[in-house]
Amino acid sequence: MPRHTRRSLIAASTCLMLGNIPFTHAASFDCDKARTGVEKAICSDSKLSEYDERIAAAFKRALGEWNGAIRNYVRDDQRRWLAEIRRIDTPAESEIEPLCVAGDLPCLRRELQLRMDTLESSGYRNSGVYQRSDGGGNLLVTAIRNADIRLRVYDRKTSKILGSAEDEAATQRSGLPQLQRDTFQWHGPDTFLVEAADDTGTPAADGCSLTVQFTERAAMVLQQGGCNGARLEGTYLRDLSDLPSNHESSVD
Repeated sequence: MPRHTRRSLIAASTCLMLGNIPFTHAASFDCDKARTGVEKAICSDSKLSEYDERIAAAFKRALGEWNGAIRNYVRDDQRRWLAEIRRIDTPAESEIEPLCVAGDLPCLRRELQLRMDTLESSGYRNSGVYQRSDGGGNLLVTAIRNADIRLRVYDRKTSKILGSAEDEAATQRSGLPQLQRDTFQWHGPDTFLVEAADDTGTPAADGCSLTVQFTERAAMVLQQGGCNGARLEGTYLRDLSDLPSNHESSVD
C-alpha cells in the first residue's frame, strides 16, 4: 500500500471516537501530516504498519460477528483500546507501561500485536461480560490469540476464579500470576470445555469441570464436580454495554 495513502485505524481514532460519524467515513491519512508520535511510528515502521492494517481488517470482521448482534460491544471495546494507545504520547497518563513512549518501537509493536492477536482470535466473538440470570455471579471472557480465551467465573462475595486461559505475553502485560493451568479446549466454534487444575496441571480432586456454550446473547454453563464448593452452573446473560476491562481491578 502506498505510504501516503495507507489506511490506519490508529489515525482514524478521532473519527471512531465521535459517535455521530460512522466508521466507514474514516479517511486515510497522509503520513507527511502525521502529528502524534504513534502515527509517526506507524508510518515509519513496516511491522507497525502491518499490525495496524491487520487490526483494521480484524476489527471490520468482528463488527459482523453473530450477524452484527455484538457490533456495539466491538466498537466500545475498540474505543477503549484506542484511548489507551493515544495516551502513549503522554506517558504520565498512559496505563499501558510507563516506559512505552511513542518512540519505543519494541513496546509499540508488542501493544499492537497483542491487540491484533485479540481481534484475530476465533474466541473474540464470545468475549465480554456475562451476568448470571439469578444475580449470583459473573462470567468474564477475554480473547487472547488463536483460539485461546481467558475465562473467569466468580461470585461477588468471594471473587473466586475457577478457570484461566492466559498466554505468556498477556501474563507479562497484566503482571498477574497464572494461578491455574486448567485443561481447556473448544468443542465446536462456540462451546468451551474447562477442567480445573492446580499450578502443576494436576486435575482438581473434586473433578471440577465446566462446559460453556456461547450464543450471541448468553453463555450456558454446565458444571460437573464440586468446584471447591462454588455453584457455577447457570445461564449468564451477555451485557453488551460492559467490557471485561471494567472489572480487572475488582476480580483479580
